Amino acid sequence: MIKRTQLNITVDEQLLKDLKYMALEKNIKLNTLVKGILSEKMKLENSLEISSGYSEKDAINFHNFMKSLFEKTSNKLKYSTKHEAFKSLISFIEVFDQWEISHTARLRSILLESGEYLKPDELNKLCTSREYEGPIYSGLRNWIGSNEYPSKKLICDLGSSLVPMIENNISISKS
Repeated sequence: MIKRTQLNITVDEQLLKDLKYMALEKNIKLNTLVKGILSEKMKLENSLEISSGYSEKDAINFHNFMKSLFEKTSNKLKYSTKHEAFKSLISFIEVFDQWEISHTARLRSILLESGEYLKPDELNKLCTSREYEGPIYSGLRNWIGSNEYPSKKLICDLGSSLVPMIENNISISKS
Protein backbone atom coordinates (compact mmCIF):
# COMPACT_ATOMS: atom_id res chain seq x y z
CA MET A 1 0.00 0.00 0.00
CA ILE A 2 1.33 3.45 -0.94
CA LYS A 3 1.96 5.74 2.00
CA ARG A 4 0.02 8.98 1.60
CA THR A 5 1.89 12.21 2.04
CA GLN A 6 0.70 15.73 1.57
CA LEU A 7 2.34 19.04 0.71
CA ASN A 8 0.36 22.19 1.36
CA ILE A 9 1.75 25.23 -0.41
CA THR A 10 0.52 28.70 -1.18
CA VAL A 11 0.92 29.78 -4.78
CA ASP A 12 0.10 32.88 -6.73
CA GLU A 13 -3.46 32.86 -8.09
CA GLN A 14 -2.26 33.20 -11.69
CA LEU A 15 0.18 30.32 -11.28
CA LEU A 16 -2.63 28.11 -10.00
CA LYS A 17 -4.80 29.05 -12.98
CA ASP A 18 -1.91 28.30 -15.36
CA LEU A 19 -1.30 24.91 -13.73
CA LYS A 20 -4.99 24.01 -13.89
CA TYR A 21 -5.11 25.02 -17.56
CA MET A 22 -2.00 22.97 -18.31
CA ALA A 23 -3.49 19.92 -16.54
CA LEU A 24 -6.69 20.31 -18.58
CA GLU A 25 -4.69 20.56 -21.81
CA LYS A 26 -2.79 17.37 -20.96
CA ASN A 27 -5.95 15.67 -19.70
CA ILE A 28 -4.40 14.78 -16.34
CA LYS A 29 -5.23 15.58 -12.74
CA LEU A 30 -3.69 18.71 -11.22
CA ASN A 31 -1.85 16.76 -8.51
CA THR A 32 -0.38 14.42 -11.15
CA LEU A 33 0.87 17.41 -13.13
CA VAL A 34 2.42 19.07 -10.06
CA LYS A 35 4.09 15.81 -8.93
CA GLY A 36 5.52 15.40 -12.44
CA ILE A 37 6.85 18.96 -12.54
CA LEU A 38 8.43 18.61 -9.08
CA SER A 39 9.97 15.23 -9.96
CA GLU A 40 11.48 16.59 -13.17
CA LYS A 41 12.86 19.62 -11.33
CA MET A 42 14.50 17.39 -8.70
CA LYS A 43 16.04 15.12 -11.34
CA LEU A 44 17.41 18.15 -13.18
CA GLU A 45 18.82 19.69 -9.97
CA ASN A 46 20.46 16.41 -8.97
CA SER A 47 22.01 15.85 -12.39
CA LEU A 48 23.36 19.42 -12.53
CA GLU A 49 24.76 19.12 -9.03
CA ILE A 50 26.55 15.87 -9.82
CA SER A 51 27.93 16.83 -13.22
CA SER A 52 28.95 20.41 -12.59
CA GLY A 53 31.33 19.90 -9.67
CA TYR A 54 32.42 22.90 -7.64
CA SER A 55 31.29 26.33 -8.75
CA GLU A 56 33.14 29.56 -7.94
CA LYS A 57 30.69 30.21 -5.06
CA ASP A 58 31.20 26.66 -3.75
CA ALA A 59 34.99 27.08 -3.82
CA ILE A 60 34.83 30.37 -1.93
CA ASN A 61 32.45 28.97 0.69
CA PHE A 62 34.58 25.85 1.08
CA HIS A 63 37.67 28.06 1.49
CA ASN A 64 36.00 30.22 4.14
CA PHE A 65 34.77 27.17 6.04
CA MET A 66 38.18 25.50 5.88
CA LYS A 67 40.08 28.59 7.08
CA SER A 68 37.62 29.33 9.86
CA LEU A 69 37.57 25.73 11.08
CA PHE A 70 41.38 25.58 10.98
CA GLU A 71 41.60 28.74 13.13
CA LYS A 72 38.97 27.56 15.65
CA THR A 73 40.49 24.09 15.95
CA SER A 74 44.04 25.42 16.29
CA ASN A 75 42.93 27.64 19.15
CA LYS A 76 40.62 25.15 20.86
CA LEU A 77 43.20 22.35 20.80
CA LYS A 78 45.85 24.81 22.01
CA TYR A 79 48.51 24.17 19.41
CA SER A 80 51.58 26.25 20.24
CA THR A 81 51.80 27.53 16.65
CA LYS A 82 49.70 27.48 13.50
CA HIS A 83 52.53 25.51 11.86
CA GLU A 84 52.14 22.79 14.51
CA ALA A 85 48.38 22.75 13.87
CA PHE A 86 48.97 22.51 10.11
CA LYS A 87 51.41 19.64 10.58
CA SER A 88 48.75 17.79 12.58
CA LEU A 89 45.98 18.51 10.05
CA ILE A 90 48.04 17.55 7.01
CA SER A 91 48.73 14.11 8.53
CA PHE A 92 44.98 13.45 8.23
CA ILE A 93 44.91 14.61 4.61
CA GLU A 94 48.08 13.09 3.13
CA VAL A 95 46.73 9.55 3.64
CA PHE A 96 44.50 9.88 0.55
CA ASP A 97 45.78 8.44 -2.73
CA GLN A 98 45.01 11.49 -4.88
CA TRP A 99 46.90 13.84 -2.54
CA GLU A 100 50.27 15.05 -3.87
CA ILE A 101 53.11 17.00 -2.23
CA SER A 102 52.26 20.02 -4.38
CA HIS A 103 48.81 20.04 -2.78
CA THR A 104 50.43 20.23 0.66
CA ALA A 105 52.38 23.34 -0.33
CA ARG A 106 49.25 24.89 -1.80
CA LEU A 107 47.17 24.17 1.30
CA ARG A 108 49.97 25.50 3.54
CA SER A 109 49.95 28.78 1.60
CA ILE A 110 46.19 29.06 2.08
CA LEU A 111 46.05 28.25 5.78
CA LEU A 112 49.31 29.82 6.96
CA GLU A 113 50.22 32.51 4.45
CA SER A 114 46.88 33.94 3.25
CA GLY A 115 47.21 32.29 -0.15
CA GLU A 116 44.43 32.49 -2.71
CA TYR A 117 41.55 30.02 -2.30
CA LEU A 118 41.46 26.71 -4.16
CA LYS A 119 39.82 27.35 -7.52
CA PRO A 120 36.91 25.19 -8.66
CA ASP A 121 39.09 23.25 -11.11
CA GLU A 122 41.60 22.46 -8.32
CA LEU A 123 38.85 21.16 -6.05
CA ASN A 124 37.26 19.20 -8.88
CA LYS A 125 40.58 17.45 -9.60
CA LEU A 126 40.86 16.47 -5.93
CA CYS A 127 37.29 15.19 -5.84
CA THR A 128 36.73 12.83 -8.73
CA SER A 129 32.96 13.11 -8.36
CA ARG A 130 30.53 15.47 -6.67
CA GLU A 131 29.52 12.79 -4.18
CA TYR A 132 33.10 12.08 -3.13
CA GLU A 133 34.04 14.21 -0.18
CA GLY A 134 37.70 14.64 -1.09
CA PRO A 135 40.83 14.57 1.04
CA ILE A 136 40.54 18.08 2.50
CA TYR A 137 36.92 17.62 3.58
CA SER A 138 37.62 14.16 5.03
CA GLY A 139 40.91 15.24 6.60
CA LEU A 140 39.32 18.23 8.35
CA ARG A 141 36.45 16.07 9.63
CA ASN A 142 38.84 13.45 10.98
CA TRP A 143 41.19 16.08 12.44
CA ILE A 144 38.52 17.76 14.56
CA GLY A 145 37.37 14.37 15.85
CA SER A 146 33.66 15.15 15.70
CA ASN A 147 30.84 12.85 14.68
CA GLU A 148 28.71 15.89 13.88
CA TYR A 149 30.05 17.45 10.72
CA PRO A 150 28.19 19.27 7.93
CA SER A 151 27.80 17.71 4.51
CA LYS A 152 29.96 18.95 1.66
CA LYS A 153 26.87 20.44 0.01
CA LEU A 154 25.98 22.35 3.17
CA ILE A 155 29.54 23.68 3.40
CA CYS A 156 29.44 24.78 -0.24
CA ASP A 157 26.13 26.54 0.39
CA LEU A 158 26.82 28.17 3.76
CA GLY A 159 30.61 28.32 4.20
CA SER A 160 32.11 29.56 7.46
CA SER A 161 28.71 30.32 9.01
CA LEU A 162 28.60 26.61 9.92
CA VAL A 163 31.73 26.68 12.09
CA PRO A 164 30.09 28.15 15.21
CA MET A 165 27.56 25.32 15.11
CA ILE A 166 30.23 22.61 15.24
CA GLU A 167 33.05 24.25 17.21
CA ASN A 168 31.80 22.80 20.52
CA ASN A 169 32.19 19.32 19.02
CA ILE A 170 35.91 19.73 18.31
CA SER A 171 37.82 17.13 20.32
CA ILE A 172 41.41 16.06 20.61
CA SER A 173 42.35 13.68 17.82
CA LYS A 174 45.98 14.74 17.33
CA SER A 175 47.96 12.26 15.31
